Amino acid sequence: MKLIRWVRLAFAGTLLGMSLTGCVMAGSPLVGSIYSDSKWDGAVNPGTPGDKVGTACQAGVLGFTLEGDASITAAMKDGGITKISYVDHESTNVLYVYGKYCTIVHGR
Repeated sequence: MKLIRWVRLAFAGTLLGMSLTGCVMAGSPLVGSIYSDSKWDGAVNPGTPGDKVGTACQAGVLGFTLEGDASITAAMKDGGITKISYVDHESTNVLYVYGKYCTIVHGR
């Protein structure tokens, strides 16, 4: 009886340990192991002025949940942009538990 209880406890502990090791890392030029908040530029379309800004983000927690659409198309739709001037990116990581990645589109 004690052996069965020990096996169940070991199995439950293993499952719990495996489920807590999920990690999230939002792409960025540099990633800190405790915290990072990065911003960097992306594609540029020279000679195209723009005063509109659209943002599209995607976030995740522990690798279990992931939601959002961080595409350029979603950011263009958010800002009502038809012609892109340039694209920026930003990401945030906290202890590999929480991660967020955003695409910011500037244009007209």
